[in-house]
Amino acid sequence: MASTAPGATHPSPTETAEQVRSATVEAPADNRTRNPTIDMSNKRPDRACVCRASPGRLRHFVRRMGVWRGVLLFTAASTLIAFAITGVAMEVAGLEHRPLGYMIAFTCSVTIMPAIVAGLLSLIRRLDETEDELYRLARTDELTDLPNRRALMEAAAEPVAHAQPVALLFIDIDHFKRVNDTYGHQTGDEILRQVTQALASQLQDTDTLCRYGGEEFAALIRGSDAADPRTLAEQIRRHVERTPVDAGAATALHVTVSIGVSHAPDARDAGIYQLIDQADRALYLAKREGRNRIRAA
Repeated sequence: MASTAPGATHPSPTETAEQVRSATVEAPADNRTRNPTIDMSNKRPDRACVCRASPGRLRHFVRRMGVWRGVLLFTAASTLIAFAITGVAMEVAGLEHRPLGYMIAFTCSVTIMPAIVAGLLSLIRRLDETEDELYRLARTDELTDLPNRRALMEAAAEPVAHAQPVALLFIDIDHFKRVNDTYGHQTGDEILRQVTQALASQLQDTDTLCRYGGEEFAALIRGSDAADPRTLAEQIRRHVERTPVDAGAATALHVTVSIGVSHAPDARDAGIYQLIDQADRALYLAKREGRNRIRAA
């Protein structure tokens, strides 16, 4: 039992409760209403990692050869090995090398080995296809069929490795909760799909557009557009604003987006988490200043 120093006084229950109440901080109801000066650069390591393991040798063999060519190759190899073992066994036993011994070895090889190898290689191929599908699903948004946040982190590894200029756009649909409340979530889902098409039409094949979460998208820009991302962001904003959305309502809907822009001339000087933090702060400013506009970090 802990001892108490002479003369020390214990706090009364009333004082303890008052201290707890005074230390309690009420969390904001809206997670978008936050202090944009909070530094998030040290929350996680400033690098992106690709976590997919390389295939084993047998799986690589199945990918290149296929199941049936693999069966033929293994059967031919096993037949030659069976002939060699049969010949050595007859030589050691002092028997004549009669065709019957080789015929038995051949028959066993062509009747047993193909079934075993075909089953094994087919199982390996199914496992490989299943892993590819799981890998795709883990990096794809189900609603929009865009890459998700994990895929964005992996895509960011390439410009960092090659010291390329890179830009990041955070794109948020304005008043999307109001749309869901007014027209329903099915209409909101259709708006997300059509906004996805509108955004993708303004990007190049080298860019990576992903659904970052909710009504928020992120675009990782590489190549020539990375040198002037504000121009691209304004082009995207105008295109979305002018494109009507046919979501099954009585009249076509028009939505707008707010965009936060971050940029690094050399991706090695600013990792993906720093770019995300800067773009998120810029997006917060665009939303606070009235929406349907772009702001750059």
